[in-house]
Amino acid sequence: MQLSLKRNISILSVVLLPLTFLISSGGASASPSSSTTLSVAKNSPTYISSIRKYYFCSTASCKAAKSLLANASQLGVTGLKKDLALLKTASVPSNETATVAKYVIDANNMISAMQSFAKATTQVNATLTTGIIYYESANIDSDAYLLTCEETKSKVSFAKWSVGVVGVTYAMQTVVKAESATTPLTDLLSINNNLLIQAASLTRDANGPSAAFNAAAKNFAATIATNSEDSILVLTKKAPASMQATLASLAKKLQTEFSAMAALQNKLAK
Repeated sequence: MQLSLKRNISILSVVLLPLTFLISSGGASASPSSSTTLSVAKNSPTYISSIRKYYFCSTASCKAAKSLLANASQLGVTGLKKDLALLKTASVPSNETATVAKYVIDANNMISAMQSFAKATTQVNATLTTGIIYYESANIDSDAYLLTCEETKSKVSFAKWSVGVVGVTYAMQTVVKAESATTPLTDLLSINNNLLIQAASLTRDANGPSAAFNAAAKNFAATIATNSEDSILVLTKKAPASMQATLASLAKKLQTEFSAMAALQNKLAK
């Protein structure tokens, strides 16, 4: 599986703008509207912040308050679930339906990942589910920002919108670090299946203000999905001998597409 491994390692050589920079950019200015969608968008940052503080705690002070952070994180999940219930019965304007649908998917995916994290029995599974929590929390930030723009009819800033995309691509880079020449077969299969999930997320994320970037993200997502599907066939010994050459070709295509997407993202986010 060296070809598959090289495919993934090559992705690591290109880095998108830091997620923390984009998150700190803030959201659109909210109007006095009391609509359900705007209320959900306003609530989201508080919920997501409490969840992130628990799952991505790295300082001594936060580790000392781990139990308090766990409680706050659970309150954040409870708040998210209440807002998801509200959205089920809300009258959503036609220009917001697609974003609301994506918000619901992203929020449910994150909640499911949190439940899976609690049951993880291997380091790889813990890493994979943490990655989902990471990028879905970023996606929810993007969704909330976009909902606010749609509700207030504000111009969408690429830098603020692209938090989700950066979250997914960063998670991809983190996930593939779990691969090595000695990684067990079951873990390799889990990693490639996880990349398929991330590719689907990146495809949904292609709803931003730049048509060119949306197309680049979709192209990269499709290529990495094909690569992961082919890798699974090789790992399970269901692939023809020619598949190795296909993986080598896809490795080059992945690098080209990712480099182009990263360059365009960095340009548009300035």
